[in-house]
Amino acid sequence: MKKLNLLSKLDYLKIINKRTNLITVFLLLLICSSYILLISRNKFETRSKIIIRSSDNKALTFDFQSLISSGGASQKEASKYLEIYLNSFEAMLEYDKFYPLSKNYRKKGLDLLSGLSVNVKKEKKLEFYKSLIKLNVDSEYGVLKISTYGYSPEQSYKLNVFLIERSKSFINQINKDINKEQLKFAKKEAAIAKDRVTKASNKLQEFQSNNKLISITSEIETSSNILSNLENELVSKKVELSNNLTKYASKNVPEIYYLEEQIKELEKIIKLERENIVSPKGRELNKKAARLKELIAEIDFSTDLYKTVLTSLESSRINSIKNQRFITILSQPFLPDKPYLKWKYMLIISIILISIIIFSILNFIKTIIESHLDNAE
Repeated sequence: MKKLNLLSKLDYLKIINKRTNLITVFLLLLICSSYILLISRNKFETRSKIIIRSSDNKALTFDFQSLISSGGASQKEASKYLEIYLNSFEAMLEYDKFYPLSKNYRKKGLDLLSGLSVNVKKEKKLEFYKSLIKLNVDSEYGVLKISTYGYSPEQSYKLNVFLIERSKSFINQINKDINKEQLKFAKKEAAIAKDRVTKASNKLQEFQSNNKLISITSEIETSSNILSNLENELVSKKVELSNNLTKYASKNVPEIYYLEEQIKELEKIIKLERENIVSPKGRELNKKAARLKELIAEIDFSTDLYKTVLTSLESSRINSIKNQRFITILSQPFLPDKPYLKWKYMLIISIILISIIIFSILNFIKTIIESHLDNAE
């Protein structure tokens, strides 16, 4: 029984020796390399570089110093958002409308691995679309490097131009959305402030109408003048009475009696006039003056607030224009002259490395089994 086990292990070693034969590995590598180099369709690469800049720069011309200024952080952030969008399903659908993927990138010839099938699913189409583009945001300056690939120079060029145009559309849409939201908020605040002015003005008009007042100030001045004249006349009568008392020996003379009655009447009128000015049963000019002052202050405040909001609205409109972003193309795309072969060489190197690893693992297994067989013998 033990002998049979040893024989089976020896047979297993023979199988391993066959699989790890260098000639077999070399033939496999030769077949894979031949397929990649001769059968697999060539790819062409088109490159371009863009950067997102703000219109608040002092000059619209490209300035390296302004590029590395404090605006770099926001540029990198915007470029990252753009990178995510260009890799999105939405961008793929737009490209599919512009340049149908299933039609223009369909499988051809002996190469069964490259290209798309006719009735490919959306997920596979998105995966294929992502394989055609390579986006890289420069971590220092925020420059977005766009590399596109196709089975012809025109395909890679068209895709690169498309991505640049979609980038412009994406940034323009963001500008519109931000402007719309800012102006919408500012207009809403302006409408509220204007309504406040209108209500304050209506309150004042209603107050003046109910109290039949044109100007509370003039009424107070008129009442004050009347009261002042009455008090002056009272003082004059009292002086006249004092002079008559020294002139006549008795108080019972008609002149003194008449003056005393006039003084009493004046004092009575003055008292009534004072009460009429401030009494709740009278004109309450003091309260009305305070209320009028309050209403006027409310109108002034509402008007100033409305003016501030209008200024803010105009400032918001100017700032939204000032802070608009736009795409600057640093490196224009162009039609490639020769195929991009780097991916083929990298794939062959990867296959060689994988083969070496597998060969090493099998040799390691073989060594372990031989060691066990030697111990068993």
